[in-house]
Amino acid sequence: MLKSTQILIASVLVSIGFPAGAATYDYYFSFENVLNGGGTVTGVVNGLEDDTANQVATVEILSNSSGFGVGIYDNICPPAPLDPLGCSSWTVSGGEIVDFFFFVTEFDVDATLFLESAELSGVGWRAGIAAGTSSITTGLAGVSTEDIGLVFTRLPAAVPLPASLPLIIAAFGALAGLSMRRNFSTKSVSD
Repeated sequence: MLKSTQILIASVLVSIGFPAGAATYDYYFSFENVLNGGGTVTGVVNGLEDDTANQVATVEILSNSSGFGVGIYDNICPPAPLDPLGCSSWTVSGGEIVDFFFFVTEFDVDATLFLESAELSGVGWRAGIAAGTSSITTGLAGVSTEDIGLVFTRLPAAVPLPASLPLIIAAFGALAGLSMRRNFSTKSVSD
């Protein structure tokens, strides 16, 4: 009995010591669609891991004051050579998005979306959404980073279930079982 209790306690202590994986965040964003006809666009980038480079993500457009392109943009890239750069690459460091490239045509919502941190003609952190699937403007003379106003805000992370919680619950269950077994055997002997 003593040995099984020691094993159980050791198992609980070991399970508490294992850290969970990297933190995963969703990021709300908004921008002015000055490159493609105007309107204010809002959305969410889903499931980016902290301190990880070159991640693929899904983007959801939540609203567009111009009335088009609302929906989910999966990161399904067209085959090379049509898309030699890839269509989705996100880098997060210290909980902040520091580098990104997302260029996806989504046929379900009949729109093309791009978000890019690389500078073009002095303008960085560019974004745009265009109705249809044939063309999109990614840069324009006279349009500044401030005009586009792309901003990302990390959403509060859901409190994750600790990886060790199921093991702790099992350990308490086993302790309860051992206690009941001991009580049952004590009652049997005294009867």
